[in-house]
Amino acid sequence: KWWKPVLDAQFDHPDQEPAVLHWPNNVKLKLPWPSTWVTAYRLRKNNNRNIIGISTGGRAFADQELISKLEPFRDSILSELPDGTMFRKSQLSDSYVYITQRDASEFSSDQECTDWIIRSLNCYINALRPRIKQIIDSSH
Repeated sequence: KWWKPVLDAQFDHPDQEPAVLHWPNNVKLKLPWPSTWVTAYRLRKNNNRNIIGISTGGRAFADQELISKLEPFRDSILSELPDGTMFRKSQLSDSYVYITQRDASEFSSDQECTDWIIRSLNCYINALRPRIKQIIDSSH
């Protein structure tokens, strides 16, 4: 129920498929590179803080080839992503990711939080999809 507004969201990019729920704490939006996506998630840290985040990812490090090919665009991608976005090594793996995190306590309501997630996912899609298409087109 909590993720429903995100699952129902329409994104600016016309080729973007809807988000898919990965129970219980995240949704994924497919990218046009094999086995890659953007994830929105909620997690509870050991200090009982609730973290809301958006991150790039991929199956079995498939995203790392894409991250490498996106390197020339890193500064421009970061300039289009939400404030506070970082490019860094994931805390979950040896992968490099684009990641934006906020403490859930910064939001006054669930609606404000899901609105932020939708806007942030839209930024990621708008920043990444055209560059991925450019990479794919230039390799053919």
